[in-house]
Amino acid sequence: RFVNLIADSDQDSADSDPSNDEKLNSKVLVGLSTIKNVDRSMRERRMILHQHLNVIIQKILNFIDLSQANTNPWSIAAQLASCRGLISRAVKYKFIDSILKCTTVETPSSGVPKIAVDRIVASAARDKQVRSADYTGAVQNSVFGQAFRQLWSHHPSKLKPPRQPGSRPHISFDVKFKGEHAQGEGGLYRAFFTDIGRELHEILGDDGEAIYTLPLFIQCPNKQSLLGENRDKFIPRPSSTGNLHLTLYEFVGRLIGIATRTGIFMKCDFPSLFWKPLVGVGLTQKDLENIDKSFSHGVLQRLREYTNDDEKSFKSDFGDTLTYSVHLSDKSFVQLRNGGESMPVVFEDRILFAEQALKIRLNESQRQLKAIKQGFTSLIPEELLCLCTWEDLERKVCGKPTIDIGLLRRHTVYGGVDPNAPHIRFFWQVLTEFTQDERRKFIKFSWAQERLPSNDEDFVHPGQQIRLLIKTRQMKDGENPDDAFPRADTCFFNFELPPYSSLEATRSKLTTVINLDAGMDGDVDVDIGDEFGVISDDEDDEDSSLSS
Repeated sequence: RFVNLIADSDQDSADSDPSNDEKLNSKVLVGLSTIKNVDRSMRERRMILHQHLNVIIQKILNFIDLSQANTNPWSIAAQLASCRGLISRAVKYKFIDSILKCTTVETPSSGVPKIAVDRIVASAARDKQVRSADYTGAVQNSVFGQAFRQLWSHHPSKLKPPRQPGSRPHISFDVKFKGEHAQGEGGLYRAFFTDIGRELHEILGDDGEAIYTLPLFIQCPNKQSLLGENRDKFIPRPSSTGNLHLTLYEFVGRLIGIATRTGIFMKCDFPSLFWKPLVGVGLTQKDLENIDKSFSHGVLQRLREYTNDDEKSFKSDFGDTLTYSVHLSDKSFVQLRNGGESMPVVFEDRILFAEQALKIRLNESQRQLKAIKQGFTSLIPEELLCLCTWEDLERKVCGKPTIDIGLLRRHTVYGGVDPNAPHIRFFWQVLTEFTQDERRKFIKFSWAQERLPSNDEDFVHPGQQIRLLIKTRQMKDGENPDDAFPRADTCFFNFELPPYSSLEATRSKLTTVINLDAGMDGDVDVDIGDEFGVISDDEDDEDSSLSS
C-alpha cells in the first residue's frame, strides 16, 4: 500500500521520470519520510525497485496482448492486471495516450459531426420541470437530450478524429450554442462538456424527494442519512432500466469516452461502485459502505455479528421491520421471496439474508453500468482498462479534483506584462485565498471547465500543451481600472486582468465574475454589459511578448 501511495504522489512531481530508476526525486523522499515502522533504507530500496519495475513494464507494454487479461489467467496481461496498482500513472497514461493516437480515424472531407445546442431552451425546460415534475420535456430539451438526438446516430468511429497540427483544439465534433454570440471551437466544446457534467448531477429541488434534471443518476444514500463518506457522490438510478434509459446510459459512456480521447476533463462525481466495474475489478461490502453506510453497518454488519445466543437481541433490534426484501438506493425494492416485503426475516436466516442482500445491492446498477461501459469502450479500447485501478480511470476522466495554485502558476505565461507587477501579485494572492469551489469557478470562467491537468507532465503533453496566458486588459482614456472586470478567452485559456490598484479591488471584481453565469457571450447584466464576459474564440491566442 505504501509503495502505491508514494508512487501516486510521484506522478504529481515536476521531476518525476520513471526511466530514472537509480535515484529518487526530492518529493518522493519527503513522502517516504512520512511512512513509519519501516526502516529508511528499506523504504528507499523498495521505491527504487518500484521504479525499476516500471522501467521494465514501460519497455514491454507494446508487446503484450492485453486482450488476454480477462481470458487467460496465466498470461502476462493477467499478471500485469493483478498488480496494476504498482504501475505508475506516468507509465499507464503515456501508453494509453499512444494507443488512443494509434486508434484514430481520419476525418472525412465534410469534417467532424456538427451539433447545435439551445441552452436557453434547456434552462426553460428545467424551470418547467420544477413546477410540473415532468421529466419528459426536460430530458428532451436538456443539453444532454439535444446532443443525444444529434450525435447518437453517428457511428463511434466518426468521433475519433486525429489531433490536428498547430494550436487548433482537439475536438470530436463541432458544437454551436444557439442565440449566443461566441465563435470558435475549443471554448464551446469544453463548455458543452461542463454543461453535460452539471446536468448529470443537477438537483433542481427537493419537495420531500429530490428532483433531478435527468432520470439517470441520484445522490448516494449516505447523503440522505448524513452518514459515512461520499455524500457528494452520485450513482446510477437502480430503477432506470428501460430500453431508453439503457440507451441514454450508453450515450453517457460515449460522452465520457469522447472527453477522454480529446483531453477534456468531465465532471463525474461517482464512487468506486461506478468505476470498479468499468476496469473489471470486483465489488466488496466496502464499496457498499461508501454509498450506504446505514445499511452496510446498521443492518448487514450487525446481522453477521450475532451469535447463536443473540436471538433476543436480534428481535429487539429489528422486530418485524427487517423483511425478505431489499430496498435499493432509490427506494425501489427487490423481494427475496414471494410476498417477502411483508414477511419478517427469521433469526436462522440472518446470514443468508445478509449475503443475498449484499449481492443485490452491489449489483443494483449492473445493467446501467454495463451500458455505460459499452458506450465508453466504443471510444476507448477496452483492453487498456486492465492496466488501470479505479482511481487511475477516475483521474484520467475527471482530472485532479483540487486546484493546485502552485501547479497552475508553474504553467502560466504572461503577455506584455511583468509577472511581478502589483496587479499580477494581487491576482495570485486572491486566487491562493480562494476556496476550492471558488478556484474551480475561476477555471470554469477562464477555460470553460472545472478541473486542471493532474500534474506537470499532463500540462505539457505533446500535441496539447496547456498554459494560462495572463495579459493586462487595456483601459480606455479616463477609464478607472478598478471599475473594470476581467475577461477570458476560453478557447485558449487566456485571461485579461485590469491593472487594479489594490488587493480589495482585485478580490471584489474577480469574485463577481466567477459567480455570474455569463453564457458564452458575456451578456449578463445591463450594468456590466460588454465590460464582462468571455471573449470571442476567434481572437488571437498568442501575444507578441510572452514571459513565464
